[in-house]
Amino acid sequence: MDSVDVIIRADWNEAVGSGHVMRCNAIAQEVERLGGSVLFAVSSEESVENLASIGRAGFVLPADCMHLEVDEGSALGDLCLEAHARSVLVDTYGITDGFFHGLQCSCGHDVPVTWIDDLYTYELGECAKPVRRDVDQVIDYSFGVSTSDYEAVYANEETKLCIAPAFAPVRPQFCSDESRGHDAIKRVLITTGSTNEGSLLERAALVCLKAIPDAQVDVVVGALASFDRPSNERVVVHQGLTDLSFLMREADLCISAAGTTLYELSAIGVPTVAIPMVENQIPNAKGFERLGLGLVVQEDDGLPQELFTALKWYEADSRRRRECVSRMHDTVDCQGSLRIAKVLYG
Repeated sequence: MDSVDVIIRADWNEAVGSGHVMRCNAIAQEVERLGGSVLFAVSSEESVENLASIGRAGFVLPADCMHLEVDEGSALGDLCLEAHARSVLVDTYGITDGFFHGLQCSCGHDVPVTWIDDLYTYELGECAKPVRRDVDQVIDYSFGVSTSDYEAVYANEETKLCIAPAFAPVRPQFCSDESRGHDAIKRVLITTGSTNEGSLLERAALVCLKAIPDAQVDVVVGALASFDRPSNERVVVHQGLTDLSFLMREADLCISAAGTTLYELSAIGVPTVAIPMVENQIPNAKGFERLGLGLVVQEDDGLPQELFTALKWYEADSRRRRECVSRMHDTVDCQGSLRIAKVLYG
């Protein structure tokens, strides 16, 4: 095998989706700009085929991507040694302590291990506090992250902590140096990811039509969703999209689920009302609001009135919108992928 500078352990398949690979690809691009080479290590040919669609090669280490133990860690360590890798990045919810033990036993600290921690694994579920792992660097870029929690868990350790939204690996198409005025709200974007649980798209669209009576309402319907379009010409439906950056750049206001999209909206600079769609989005939404980046509305019976109030709060004062955008850009400055790349290949 030819030498490789950085090996990334991630998967893209029907079971885990594309999110891990997409953020890792943004990091890989920065490693390559620094002069390094990258190889993705994956669990199956399905991931190899998906990687090929974005011009990436994948090396198969056969495994159950939902549960990676000692043997899978050892296999990754052996690959790192064979490729003379300078470092390895692990980004999967399938990890266990056994996996990291096998990895370290195989290649030791000669190949530094960096782990992206989302405070969630398939083994333990959602964790309120970080779980210590035998790694050299830990990255957690969530808005709701507590640096002090990580410092307590990794006290007296040599593990480097990269804990802040400044490490968010936002894809290049969401980065912009453009200064946007937001003097008037002419277009409102609504996106809830791949699904439309509880007909949230329909409910949010109706609130928008009432709250911002002159704005176009752009509704993004995800791959696993359907949408019952209101009979109003101001509602424009977008389906089959894999990149929302162009819609975000046109939007003056957005209603969004509180996941990865919040980092993209922050990077571009779109005043946003965040709605946690699932339990593990709640800490992220709270952090988003606590940092003054935008407003949060809970998905419950009070949503129509609370959402209406939030939209009117934004509409009432363009200065508020500009201040939120300024804080968004300060918090997610589009250098996250480069910061991580320097950790891997500095």
